[in-house]
Amino acid sequence: MDDTYPRKTLRCAVHVIPKLDNLSDSLYPTDNDLIVGLNYLRNQNSHIVKGDVLYYESQSDCYHLSQGFFDGEKVIPLDPDIGEFGGLPKQFHVIEDNVPIRYWEDAINSIVVYFDHLLVQKECVDNIKYDLLEEGIYGIFTNFVFNNKDYKIIWTIEDEDDFDLISEIEKFKTMLLQKESIQFSIHSMYPKFNTLKDNENILYI
Repeated sequence: MDDTYPRKTLRCAVHVIPKLDNLSDSLYPTDNDLIVGLNYLRNQNSHIVKGDVLYYESQSDCYHLSQGFFDGEKVIPLDPDIGEFGGLPKQFHVIEDNVPIRYWEDAINSIVVYFDHLLVQKECVDNIKYDLLEEGIYGIFTNFVFNNKDYKIIWTIEDEDDFDLISEIEKFKTMLLQKESIQFSIHSMYPKFNTLKDNENILYI
């Protein structure tokens, strides 16, 4: 049985909570709804692992509003400050603990993920460059190694047709030097980057 975090499938599981009499009709799951959902799964002997997502059928017509996350002990709500529908709670990090960058990609609507960049801050700052990523695709990026795996962080330039390279590199460097948590993205606003072969190991800012 796959009881490890992250799951061996390299994707989180989604558990459906049916319409139950003791669930509210709130747009978002309430604190009590989160408890009820977990108790329902335990009573059903469902195999739930840290990082799994609970989907409440009764809460909303919008799938992405009706979710909770199992943190290993309890179910916690979406982070309401991320995007239109909320997103991954900040305590869940990718890369650390060998959690794949796209672990929650198929389960939630948000493309925002977290990684403690301070763990590799110096390496990231030292490795900033503008170079060839793949044939015909250039960009500003850095690379780092974590748990013996290679990763890249690609900097998003607002106007690729008209930018100052030195200025953009300094902006990227400043972002990486901050001590505050960074909201990374698992997709780029530019389609050309999303076709990169190594996308499973790439973060975007």
